[in-house]
Amino acid sequence: KKQQPRQVIEQPPSTQYALWRSRELDTPVERDAPLHFAHSGVHCPAPNTVHIDQTLDLHQMTCDQAANATHACLLRAQNQAWRVIHIIHGKGKHAILKTALNHWLIHHPCVLGFYSAPQHHGGTGSVYVFIRHRNPL
Repeated sequence: KKQQPRQVIEQPPSTQYALWRSRELDTPVERDAPLHFAHSGVHCPAPNTVHIDQTLDLHQMTCDQAANATHACLLRAQNQAWRVIHIIHGKGKHAILKTALNHWLIHHPCVLGFYSAPQHHGGTGSVYVFIRHRNPL
């Protein structure tokens, strides 16, 4: 009798990922409120000096789909040594995705900081995300 190969279930890379994907979100964000966050000691560049390396549009995604797409994009950005990602989240009627993204980005290990994009790039419906560089081996 031929044995079936064991199915391997991949575990998240760290406990930080579990925190990042937590359903216990921070206080809801207002629909039109600007987002901004930077880790201590991090200075995010002015919007007019930002070069966007990649854009991710989360429109029409569920929270789970958006979480997976955001995580994959952030890891790719770090692996490709990109510095800035433009994530379009939209505002939504109750700002559910915006609130979730705010939480995810604050807790994601690849993120140095972020803030709402200028009006010509979506304003409070999108963010510029600044990527932490990988430590060389």
